[in-house]
Amino acid sequence: MHSGKAFTLIELLVVIAIIAILAAILFPVFATAREKARQTACLSNAKQIGLAVQQYVQDYDEILPMMCWNDSTNPVKSSRWSTDLQVYTKSYGVFVCPSKTEYLPVGYPGVASSNLTRGGGGYGYNFNLGGSYYPQSSYAYPSRAISQIGNPSGTFIICEAVQLDYSATSGLWASSAVNYDSTQWTNFQTGPSDYQAVPPSGWNPTDAHVPSTSTNYSTNDSNGNNSRRPVGRHNGGLNVIYCDGHSKWSKIDQFLGVSVSQPAGWPYGDARNSWDDQ
Repeated sequence: MHSGKAFTLIELLVVIAIIAILAAILFPVFATAREKARQTACLSNAKQIGLAVQQYVQDYDEILPMMCWNDSTNPVKSSRWSTDLQVYTKSYGVFVCPSKTEYLPVGYPGVASSNLTRGGGGYGYNFNLGGSYYPQSSYAYPSRAISQIGNPSGTFIICEAVQLDYSATSGLWASSAVNYDSTQWTNFQTGPSDYQAVPPSGWNPTDAHVPSTSTNYSTNDSNGNNSRRPVGRHNGGLNVIYCDGHSKWSKIDQFLGVSVSQPAGWPYGDARNSWDDQ
């Protein structure tokens, strides 16, 4: 009759402890690897969007796409920048970030064309560059021309962006430490950013988009426009599309330079500032 030695309770506990330690070590590695894969897929989206921007610019006399058309008297004439670029991408899927697949853009199958706040899905347009048209309120200004941008390779046009929770009790404005710590903003995502990514501060005193007197991340409006911001969904970073068509991933805090001591982020004219034309 065969007999074998059984594991003792101590030996079983040691094995279980080893397995638990290995799991604790490996699970974060697996999570990082999964997010890295999403980051790569998102960057592929960004490259396709960047190519579409270049095709649009070639077709429209070197003028960048409009951010939004918003005619409440004629919804047929209302659209967002992603709608215009879809003519070139041939798909609304490129506007869906793999890490936020529920953020579908206007025009996506199943999303009503009148649901304009879905905007560009997981991405937002640099508010310093794009034009807007609101005829019912006489609010209208054109998009910038490529010739107006001194450094197209250093000035971004579209990036990953989101509408953040801006409530005074549970959102960004509940704590200045959170409001000015861009690495924490992923915890406050509530939906697509409509159409824009709003800069930390204005560009110049005469700018129709964002006058330089504004420090956007210090205050907000009733629509939450100043909490429609870039967001680092992928391992603390985001994919960014520049005006010359190239795309790259950047750490969110290095991209913005926002902090409690520097609420306006990198100053305009600084080489680290990607919002401007310098």
